[in-house]
Amino acid sequence: MFKAGFSFALAAALAAAAPVSAATFIVDFDDTTNIPRKNNFRTQLNALGLTKYANFNTSLALSQRGTITFERVASESGFTNRFTGGTVTGLEADGNRFSRPVMMGTSSFAKGSLQGDLFFTTNGTGHVSQIGSEGFGIFLPKPAKGQFRSRVLFFGFDDFVNRDDDNHDDFILKATVSGVPEPATWAMLILGFGLVGRAARRRQPIVSA
Repeated sequence: MFKAGFSFALAAALAAAAPVSAATFIVDFDDTTNIPRKNNFRTQLNALGLTKYANFNTSLALSQRGTITFERVASESGFTNRFTGGTVTGLEADGNRFSRPVMMGTSSFAKGSLQGDLFFTTNGTGHVSQIGSEGFGIFLPKPAKGQFRSRVLFFGFDDFVNRDDDNHDDFILKATVSGVPEPATWAMLILGFGLVGRAARRRQPIVSA
């Protein structure tokens, strides 16, 4: 009898503890540009399946509340460039190379638009690039048309904004989003594990005098 009751409680707890649906980035864009040969990291980006980037008239949002992890991967610049994303801020990596991602930090974001939450700055020109502006590029795979969804994105910064240097390789970083359980999900988790605890207490033998 106990085994059946305990199994039921455990199943209920596991069901309550089922992972929250994955949060994703939603990129909406009008048009894309092929990553140019003068982008120093074009080969490495292509190897990741990224052949284009979107910058002008691009918007970025989260499908649900989530936590974003930001990592440095590459830089090619004579300036000191900085990225800010929520509570995370960090400088570009040293050297002209595409390397294993280096942790910058994590920050929580609400569901919806990330416009104004993510931006690049440079000490060279004083330029600030936000999502949708010329200097802020979001690298995309070739089939992407109009909208792209993913848990992982690569952002590229062009710190000298003009058409002669439109390559977005001055600071490249990786962003990965993970979902945050909603309050109702936490309530279900507490209820589920409460059932397990109750079943476990019933299992204890009664000691007679």
